[in-house]
Amino acid sequence: MALNVLRNVISKYLQITVPNTPRASRSTKIEAQKLRTEDELKFFYMKKQKINTLPYVMLLCYVMLCCYVMLCTVLTASSSDGQIGRNM
Repeated sequence: MALNVLRNVISKYLQITVPNTPRASRSTKIEAQKLRTEDELKFFYMKKQKINTLPYVMLLCYVMLCCYVMLCTVLTASSSDGQIGRNM
């Protein structure tokens, strides 16, 4: 019963088939399938986390770029007025 449920959960390409296997090999095969499934779930979770954080990183880059442009504008305006680099 449990093997049928496990077959429905595990993708077809993850199912490893070895003909005429003894009981120890079958349990090892099932553990290998579970391990591959867990690894795949971890991979997809990490991928989802990266995709979810991407908009925030893009927003941070945009804000930093805007601050840089504003700073350059202020410095350029100040230097044209003669405020920067003048000895007092």
